[in-house]
Parts: sequence; structure tokens; C-alpha cells
Amino acid sequence: ATYRNQLGFVPEQYGPQPHPAEEPVVRSGPELEPSSRAAKLARTDLVGHVLSMMSGAPQLVLLTGKAKAKELQFEELSAADQALMLDAMAAEWSKWTEHRSTRTLSAQALRDLRRQFPGLRIIDTRWVLVRKAPEKPGVLGRLKARLVVIGCQEPINSLRRDAPTGSMLAFNLVVFFGAQPGWCLLGADAQCAYLQSEGIERLLLLRMPAVRPPPDMLPNQIVVAAGSIYGTRDAPRAWYKHLRAKLLAKGFREILLENLLYVWGDFGHSFIILVAHVDDLLIALSADDQQARECIDALAKELQLKMCRDSSFTFSVKFIEQLDDRIQVSQPKGLKDLEGVPLSRERLSDVGSPLADDELSQYRGTVGQHMWLITQTRPDYAARTSQAAQHSAAATVADAQTVNRLVQDVKGFGVIPLIFPRVIFNPSAVTLLGFGDAAFANAANCRSQHGSV
Repeated sequence: ATYRNQLGFVPEQYGPQPHPAEEPVVRSGPELEPSSRAAKLARTDLVGHVLSMMSGAPQLVLLTGKAKAKELQFEELSAADQALMLDAMAAEWSKWTEHRSTRTLSAQALRDLRRQFPGLRIIDTRWVLVRKAPEKPGVLGRLKARLVVIGCQEPINSLRRDAPTGSMLAFNLVVFFGAQPGWCLLGADAQCAYLQSEGIERLLLLRMPAVRPPPDMLPNQIVVAAGSIYGTRDAPRAWYKHLRAKLLAKGFREILLENLLYVWGDFGHSFIILVAHVDDLLIALSADDQQARECIDALAKELQLKMCRDSSFTFSVKFIEQLDDRIQVSQPKGLKDLEGVPLSRERLSDVGSPLADDELSQYRGTVGQHMWLITQTRPDYAARTSQAAQHSAAATVADAQTVNRLVQDVKGFGVIPLIFPRVIFNPSAVTLLGFGDAAFANAANCRSQHGSV
């Protein structure tokens, strides 16, 4: 709270408020002039900073979960791949400079800021190195480097970070419009989305990596963030606000009942409907609507959208196929990634035994995979998934066997898509039908289930 008051920071939900004259707002603005002598922390200062942040020995911050298996260590790469990775790192830094994501800070300015704000923390950055999925079978994917902020070190816990995404209902509505005869769907991916934010409302000092800093940067050099960047706590929300502002400026109207669902023009004339999921956009429009296409082309230029005009593409891990008589939506990758709970022969002989911690974690992960599929494209086995989820708190070996059979059944049927027939949509002739059903106390511990269509 003291830190926020010193900076004059006011959470946006309370609206703008005047700042006291004796406590001016410090921003990453033009008053912080660059200097030929860059701000840099000595190694002893760096170690002291890390110790104060972590209350223990310095630690290497790595990705977690399944993502950590994809991360590469530079020292373990071949000489040829190291050269390619250095090129990828230079390309990443060029994006930072293109978007003016940071400003240099002189050593004197850094000392002044630390005297003015004794509790001001300097947030570390680091390289995340990965190899992208191959575009063709038998060919290695390209190497990619991303410079990210270690946002967990930021002390502002009250910073607003929520960033809505489009719902499955909004997605289905856009696909439904795209399935009309003469209409089509376009996919779009915003390049460098988290570098496109418009300014930042707090003072944020970043430390460049000590090993392999970006080109023209010194090891441990201190810079001022000029916007929300990959890894900062509010980066997703900053992108959401930027995207929303651009859409509204282009004449799109926000559907207030659904997050990130927008329309442009008038239905029956020139009309666009789109939904966004983080930095992916799904757009439906008439294939011969030149005015609508010009609007999308202008939007793509401003948001740096990489447009996909193919008949088949992926949007938010859903595979969309546009055929002559229908549009199909499926999740082949989600189906392929389904995993059961590994059980030894000894464990299988004791069906009533509770699952061990690692087995229970795998059980919950498997149920989570099923929950994602049934809410997106596979409602046909929602009831069985619901029953499995009810045992997540204290699952047994028998429950794990049930989930494993569910995995086998779902994979055995293969990919089953949602189908959107190409029909003419007449809003005045639409009728809504609803159906619901419930089973009282049919599940374990007298729990009930219900469903609706």
C-alpha cells in the first residue's frame, strides 16, 4: 500500500483520481533520459537482491508443468544450433526495440530512484528457449527464443490482472454465422501481442540477463519498462485493453452479454462478427463483402495480425475445417494427448486402495483433460466425466480403472467433430428450444446430476 501511494497508483476499478502535488507520479516517461553510461548492478548486488527476494540460495527460474520438458538449455545445444539460437535471440530483441518496450536508464537516475523509493524492486528477465513443433513430418522445428519478465517477483499483488476470453458459446455463434452459404471463417494470430500494450501505469525496472544479454545490452543492465511485457503480472489484461480499444475505434460494437464478442456493420448488408481468445481471433464474414474485407485488412495492419485464409486452420487448439456443405470443429490434438493413470499389476489387485499422491495428481489431470474436451467439442461423454470428477477428492484404484476405460473408449471412437451445416440464417424465423433433465441422488454420496440443451 505504501508503494502504491508513493507512485500515485490507483486501481482502474476506482477510476482516475488526482495525485497530491507533493507526491508526483513516477512513470517510464521522457523525464528518465538515457545515458551513455547504462545502469548496471554489480554481481554482489544481484546476489543480494535474489537472496532478499527468495529468502534462500539463488535459484534458476524455469518453466513448470509439461512446458518444462520443452525448454532447452543453451549449453546443451550443438554448435550449429547455438548459432541459430543466437539469431533467434537477436530477432526477439528486435521485436522489443520495434515496439519500444523499454527505455535505457542512466546510473545516476537509478541511484536517484532507489533513494526516492527505498523498497523499489528490480525485476529480473530471462531467456526461454524452445524448439517449435515441426511444420512437416521428419523435419525439425525451428528454434525460438523469448525474453520474458519474471513477473512473480513483482510485489504489487493488488494489480488488476484479469483478462476475459471468448466463451464456447461465442465461438459457436461465430462458426454458425460462418457456416451460412457464401460466408467464410478467417483465423488471425496477433504477432507480439504482449508487446503491443499502450503504456504502463507503474514504475517497473527490469534487469537484463546476466548471461547472453540482448544485443547492445550489458549483463545485468537496468532498463525501464515502457509497457506491459511477456511475464509481467498485467500483460494479458494490457493486451485485452489494447485489442478492445482498437476494435472499438474501427467501429466494432461490443456484445455486452459475452466477453470479446464483437460485431461490425449491419446484418443483411456489410457485416462482421468476431470472437477473440487471448491473441487469436476468429472472424466470420461474407466471402464477397469487399467493405468487410477492407475493414479486416486495416485491422490486421494495426494489430499486426497474421491472417489465415485457408479452408482449414487451428483456433484455440480447435481444428476448423470449412467444407462445401458444412463446417467441422474437432480437437485431434486434445484426443491424442489424453493419458490414463499408470497402475502397476500389484495396484490393480487392490481396487479399494486409495490412490497415492502422484497417482491422484495424474487422476485429476486426466479428468481435467476430459473436462476440457467435453466443454469444447465432445459433450457425448459429459455424464461419465462428471461422475469421474466427483471422486477427485479421494479417488481409489477402482476409480482410476474407470477413468482409464473412459480414455480407451474416447480414443477408440476417434475424432468426432461438431458439425455446422451450411444453412441460410433468417433471424426473424428463429425459435429457441430448451430441454433439461436431472437425476436425483444418482451419484456417489447421494449427489445429483443434471444436464441441459
